[in-house]
Amino acid sequence: MKEESEKHRKWKQDKVKEIMQIRALNLKQDREIQMLRRENKKKEQINKRKQEEINALQKRSKTTKAKHDAA
Repeated sequence: MKEESEKHRKWKQDKVKEIMQIRALNLKQDREIQMLRRENKKKEQINKRKQEEINALQKRSKTTKAKHDAA
């Protein structure tokens, strides 16, 4: 009886340790995913801003060219 009790306690302790390790790994992965999402969002914002600048320059260039051609 005592051996079985000790066996069960050891098994339970191992399972709890395994669960804690899995939770820690999941937490680490979640943090990494959040970090990558933030990075991706920043890059998307930068690209959007750059594209808007390019569009504005192209529009200004067309306007300037049209004025120059008309003159």
